[in-house]
Amino acid sequence: MTKKVNSPFNYKRLAKDVSAKRTAEGMSLREFGRTAEIALSSVYKVEAGESTLDLHTIIQVCNWLAVPVQDYLTTKPTKRANKNKG
Repeated sequence: MTKKVNSPFNYKRLAKDVSAKRTAEGMSLREFGRTAEIALSSVYKVEAGESTLDLHTIIQVCNWLAVPVQDYLTTKPTKRANKNKG
């Protein structure tokens, strides 16, 4: 049994946004891969909302969408305590 890991990245929302833009522009999966500069195998993973995407693919897709990667983070970073404070 595989354990599900909670990711701070919203892969399903990325998939939805890619599909919506690609469809609105009448673009095939291959055309999307070519314009986003990602492999066809990654294109299928993106559209399926799979959480096995590497960082390079995520960045390329976000650039294609013209949306910052941070917009797909589901949690805010926590502040670290400054240990050097006296």
